[in-house]
Amino acid sequence: MKKLLTVLILVIGWNFSANAQKVQGNISVNDSIKLSVVSIAPNDFPTIDVLFSAATKDAKPVWGITKEQVHVKEDHLEAEVISLLPVTQNVPLNISLVIDHSGSMAEEAFSEPYNLVELRYQQQTPLDNAKAAVKSFMRSFDFRKDALSITGFSARPDIHLDLTTDTTQIVKLINSIEPASSTALFDGMASGVQQLIDAKGIKVMVVLTDGNDNASTISSDSVVRLANAVNIPIYLIGLGFVNDIVLQTIADETNGSYFHADSSSSLTAIYEAISREILSCYALTYRSPNLTAAPIDREVTISFDTEESQSLLLSGKLKLPPALVDRISRQPTATSSALYGVLVVALVMAVGVILYNYRKDKNKLNINHVYPNPTQGEITVEYTGFATTLMVSDTFGNIKLNLTIAPLEKTFQLSELPAGSYLIFMEGNGERSNGVGVMKS
Repeated sequence: MKKLLTVLILVIGWNFSANAQKVQGNISVNDSIKLSVVSIAPNDFPTIDVLFSAATKDAKPVWGITKEQVHVKEDHLEAEVISLLPVTQNVPLNISLVIDHSGSMAEEAFSEPYNLVELRYQQQTPLDNAKAAVKSFMRSFDFRKDALSITGFSARPDIHLDLTTDTTQIVKLINSIEPASSTALFDGMASGVQQLIDAKGIKVMVVLTDGNDNASTISSDSVVRLANAVNIPIYLIGLGFVNDIVLQTIADETNGSYFHADSSSSLTAIYEAISREILSCYALTYRSPNLTAAPIDREVTISFDTEESQSLLLSGKLKLPPALVDRISRQPTATSSALYGVLVVALVMAVGVILYNYRKDKNKLNINHVYPNPTQGEITVEYTGFATTLMVSDTFGNIKLNLTIAPLEKTFQLSELPAGSYLIFMEGNGERSNGVGVMKS
């Protein structure tokens, strides 16, 4: 999967003290900060979880963004923002640390020329420096809610510690790691993914390797598929002589980041940079306005209100997993309508008109615009594609109207329906459109 987002370098302003580690204040247009989507996942559809980072150009976390300043659209349809929390406050962080302890970690191999003085003072082994860096990395997190797992690999993943908040246990295992044998990087990463599958909260994997894979039973593509299936961004550190292209690709395709270290003495600084990036994240939860299974791929746009009333945008992709698509498709009306009940009232009250922009595929059956909404009886439905039937269901999935419609017919009467919330679908040529909510007053 390609890195499904457009990272924009945005101009926002913040007031902060000279020694502050966290930047706070009202959004303005004076200083540059980097916003990027880490993951978008339908963890409890129609509730969607978005993880995005907000950091200054100096990689310091930016706090102070409020739920009221954030607006979300899914395929141009307004969505209800349920919550927005900085991850360091209440959201559990689950971090899978994957550490290369192959034989080459016993001796430094510089990828750039170093002079003899620098070599003379290089007394620690790469694995010693890696252990120190990981223990320093741990101190960034709150183990009252956060958890770490450890996977060590050489010729195979041979060191395992399940997710735990017990820092004494983590440090004891890290200290016990010794260099041995060859490098099964991809197998080690797959094992690291497994540690996070059942975790609740944010999931992140941080991987260190000092060589090219020469012992795995799976490919790098398989690792990417495994991580993307459970929305785990992978942060990779390549030490010395590594295949930067492969490692960068894995990071890009899982919405993570790649760091190259010429010397193991720089590992602590790199792990600190990763912790800052992770801790600069916000967990945003919104409710999807499209409760049907189509389209599978959806564009999610997040806008941020500024003091100057300028809207700053961040965008990414939501992909519905096959299991969810199958579940929605098997009970399209009942499932969608039941889920829609509370949502349609909130959307109609807040938005007034539910708008869905035309898709590029003009032939696909799709409802784009329903108005007036709320309605006292007559509605106009703008749609693309070929429709022969218009259906209206209540919030329990019961069909209340099933109208055979003429080609190009767009105006329909809902006068016979009692006041309440309804969901409108269209069908034609074996296709079913998206569902759009309407309020009958």
